[in-house]
Amino acid sequence: MSGIGARLVLSIDGWIKKKKNSYTMHTNTLLPETFRIRNLMSDIKRRPKIRDIKNTIYFYLRVDEEDADSKYRIRELVEARQFVHAICYKYKDKFNWTLKMIGRETGESHHSTIIHSKNIVKCHCGLEPDYKDKFDRIERIIKTRFNIDTKRN
Repeated sequence: MSGIGARLVLSIDGWIKKKKNSYTMHTNTLLPETFRIRNLMSDIKRRPKIRDIKNTIYFYLRVDEEDADSKYRIRELVEARQFVHAICYKYKDKFNWTLKMIGRETGESHHSTIIHSKNIVKCHCGLEPDYKDKFDRIERIIKTRFNIDTKRN
């Protein structure tokens, strides 16, 4: 990076500072397109979005997002949707997600569908070892990719 981007540093509290001066500006201040905060903190772990988790699961299961978010009842698509619902439900308190938010991001699902999916995944994990292995593998990928710590504060 050159110019202003090279002199700006993102501090932990969310403010941008020039390295040698005490000048600061809040991250909501408009910057030119090339100097957006996203570019400055590309290597910093950020809070995952439901969309990010959904896309990671769909990529791992080799499922097309448009098909998976549709109302198709093909087993692979249903399983992918249920995995997304179950994992997002598991971390909803940690990231302040509501069931409505999860449903909206996963193909306009109703909040009760999210709960039903979580229960189905839990039931299948108890009965089918292969299914449980697949779910655990996906959950490990999500935890690693988004640096999710499972310890409660």
